[in-house]
Amino acid sequence: MTAGCLQLQSPAVDHESLTPTAVRELLERQSVLLRLTLHELRRPLGVAGGYLSMIQEGSLGPSPESPQAQQGLAAMAGALQEMGALVDGLAAVAMQEDRASLRCRPTRLGTVAASAVAAVEHEARSRQVVVVQTGPDVEAEVDGERLRVALVNLIANAIRHSPTGATVEVGVQLCANAVMIAVSDDGPGIVPADATHIFDPWYQGAGASSGLGLGLWIVRRIVEWHGGRVTLESAPGHGATFCVVLPRSGDIGGSRR
Repeated sequence: MTAGCLQLQSPAVDHESLTPTAVRELLERQSVLLRLTLHELRRPLGVAGGYLSMIQEGSLGPSPESPQAQQGLAAMAGALQEMGALVDGLAAVAMQEDRASLRCRPTRLGTVAASAVAAVEHEARSRQVVVVQTGPDVEAEVDGERLRVALVNLIANAIRHSPTGATVEVGVQLCANAVMIAVSDDGPGIVPADATHIFDPWYQGAGASSGLGLGLWIVRRIVEWHGGRVTLESAPGHGATFCVVLPRSGDIGGSRR
């Protein structure tokens, strides 16, 4: 990224004197800046991920054999996946102005969920958490890539809040006029005061130790673009279940286990 491409400092602006047209232009410039920044972030993430994979596979020489080194490499892989999911989510929010810009088509939700589960495999393994997928492979009219980004954020969030040896379940369910993807964990649960604001951008709940507080906000935005909603069921000490509820467009026989 060069100084000629992006200027991260904007001139001072008197926001009270801005006209509606000027406000729109300012927001557009900020949106373009965010998209370009996220594009530039993908390159170093890709380089780091590529070299890490080669180290783990032994392509650059003998892979470290000590359990501590292997654990460290797995933790690095999980961190890179987490950063990649955040970049993808922010890019989706930055590029999508409304639901009309989505590329929706009949899509198997089981396939989308399986792709999201695969994307967090390293993080789950490094934290010794098992992720299982259940339910019928129903179909809905969605933008599969955008929905995958939302699910990656939900599943990664569940993994981070699960104790060692726990199981995170990703379940697809068919309702009367909707389809639902539920992500459940065995973590500490969410207190009512946090549940009220859990989908707000930048919000950090009680006990939060990392992250920017953007993942669940990204999830909500993407799901709402699809005409759906995200619900939360939780109680302190009893885990949490986030449900993505989407309009139903048909179903396909069979199930995925």
